[in-house]
Amino acid sequence: MRTRKRLTDTTDFKREDLPPLTPEETARRREAFFKAAGDNLRLLMQFAETLPETGVTIKDAQGYIYFKNRRALELMNLTDDSTIVGRRAQHIYPRHLWRVYIDREEPSLRTGEPMIDKVYGYVADLSTALNRVSVFPVRNGKGAIIGLVTSHYRVRSKESAPNWYDTIKDAITYVSKTYASDISVADLARRANLSESQFTRIFRRQTETSPAHYIVQTRINAARTLLETTDKLLTDIATETGFYDHAHFIRTFKRLVGMTPSRYRKQHWTGLGKNKAKD
Repeated sequence: MRTRKRLTDTTDFKREDLPPLTPEETARRREAFFKAAGDNLRLLMQFAETLPETGVTIKDAQGYIYFKNRRALELMNLTDDSTIVGRRAQHIYPRHLWRVYIDREEPSLRTGEPMIDKVYGYVADLSTALNRVSVFPVRNGKGAIIGLVTSHYRVRSKESAPNWYDTIKDAITYVSKTYASDISVADLARRANLSESQFTRIFRRQTETSPAHYIVQTRINAARTLLETTDKLLTDIATETGFYDHAHFIRTFKRLVGMTPSRYRKQHWTGLGKNKAKD
C-alpha cells in the first residue's frame, strides 16, 4: 500500500530536498512504476528508441527519471542512463534551469491535461536552440496519474517556427555567429527594430530567459563542444568563446553546468586527449 500511495503522490514534484534514489530503490520503484503503467508504456519505450530526432523522458510523480531514449542521452552527451535513472531534474541541472523544466511539466501532472507541441528555448539538453516540447501524463490502471512522458525535438526551419520568431530570429542568428565578440542587449534590440525593454520582454517571454543570459548560455554551449572535442587549454577556450577573464569563465561554467570545465572535460572527452588534463 505504501508503494502504491507514493506512486500517485504528486505533491513532492517541485521539492528541492528529495535525495537521489539508491540503485536498489531505483530498481524497486522503477519496476513498480512500469507495472502500474502497464504494457503500453513499455511499448512506448521501445518505439522511442527508434526515433532519431526526438528525445523522450519518462519520470514518476515525484520527478524521478526512469527512462531516457537514445536521442535524449545523446543530447546530454551521455552514452548510457546510469547517471540519470533514479535522479530528478533538481539533482542534474542548475537551479535556474530545473525550475524551467519543472514549471513546464507540473501543470500536466496536476491537471491531467497534456501540453502538446509548444515551442521553447530550453530543453533538458541545456541547449538554447528552439525546441517543440510535449508533455503527457502517465496513468495507472485505475486512471490515477503516476508520472509524465516528455518529448522534444528541434525547430528546424522558419516555416515550422511560430510567428513571433521573426521578431527575434535575426538577433538569435547574430548571437550564434558572433558569441565570441562583445555583444550587448542594446545591439540585439536594434537588430530586431525594438526598444531594449520591448526586445527583452518578448525574448524572455518566448525563450524563458533574458537576452543577456542567452548570450552567456550560447558561449557556455560552445565551450562545452570545445571541451568535448579538442585538446585546447582552458584559457584558450575561454577567449575563443567570449570570456576574456579565465576565472570568470570557470565560475560561470560551474554555475550553469554544475561542474568545473576540467571535470566536464574528463567526463565528456571525445577528442585525441593529449592535452586534456591541462588547465
